[in-house]
Amino acid sequence: MNKIKLSIIALSCVMALGACSSSSKGGSDNSEQVRQAEIELNQRITEANKRAEAATKKAEDSLKKAAESVKKADESIKKAEVAIKVAQSNGNQTEEEKKATEAAIKAAEADRKAAEEAKKAAEERLKQLENLKADEKARIPLSDKIFGGISGEMKDVISGGVLTGEENEASRPLARDVRDLTIIDESGKLVDINILRRAGDIDPWTYEEYDDLYNLRKEGQTILSNSNLQSSAFGTYVDKLTGNQYFYAQGLPTAVTQIPTTGFAEYKGGAVYKKDGNQNYSEISEMKATADFANKVIDINITEKANAVPGMNFGGKITGNSFAGEVNGIKTQGGFFGENAQEMTGLFTNEADQSRGAFGGIKQ
Repeated sequence: MNKIKLSIIALSCVMALGACSSSSKGGSDNSEQVRQAEIELNQRITEANKRAEAATKKAEDSLKKAAESVKKADESIKKAEVAIKVAQSNGNQTEEEKKATEAAIKAAEADRKAAEEAKKAAEERLKQLENLKADEKARIPLSDKIFGGISGEMKDVISGGVLTGEENEASRPLARDVRDLTIIDESGKLVDINILRRAGDIDPWTYEEYDDLYNLRKEGQTILSNSNLQSSAFGTYVDKLTGNQYFYAQGLPTAVTQIPTTGFAEYKGGAVYKKDGNQNYSEISEMKATADFANKVIDINITEKANAVPGMNFGGKITGNSFAGEVNGIKTQGGFFGENAQEMTGLFTNEADQSRGAFGGIKQ
């Protein structure tokens, strides 16, 4: 696909830039060569983006036509059903009328069968085009610094990503333990923040168990995942001293050799959401995801929560042990964690909604 070709183009040009840079160390000035390589890289990326946009528009047009075919098929089925009922209700008939009725019933049944076949074909085409659309729009990572970047292979012992502030400043996890979020404090020092709460802990104020909704616990503006997740953690943390808000998703990455190559996997869990400029606290909602490992596509759905979280559907292309993409204007990047991809977490940004968040779930 066109978008996937970007990684090959980028790699080639990065190698070219590296070669130019290496030769400059020998004393010659290759700055002009570097500049030309950068110009060529930008031109190729622009052209690839245009091709991908054209392919996506074509797929969307085909989706619309397929939907119209389904609608017409439904109308044909309804007409056939009405014709059958009218013919069968006419009881006082001559032999010729009976033969005509039988012929009408057979014709209506044939129309109905043809309509059902047309509908089935249209639905199959819709499914194929949805996969194509997701494939065309991926792989667009939020950043090459997180979740294995463009390569898609997470190799660090603790992998994932962190987004800071409304600028979506992306960085790889600095933590030494999956249960910690490592941030830089006001003095520039690294500080470990414990981020994985124990499921069913007692609230010190009410002396009751916390309501760990969707494997998440809300503590003011901070929302943290709980120990139902064995190999990953996600959520949002607000540093009261600096005012920085972090959205994080990290874990012990699944070995690429353990990522399934066939079948589907359903994941259920939660999501945290924050809209830019909104003084209200971050919100929690339910998250469900379906990973289609055969077609290497993941579909992610965040449930609407009235006056708090909009319903969102997005996803991307699975590459290696991670995924990334842009669907419905929402960019996402995440990965699979634990043995045999038992868990998944990720980050998302929605430019149209001016919001961002994190999500995670456990294989069902």
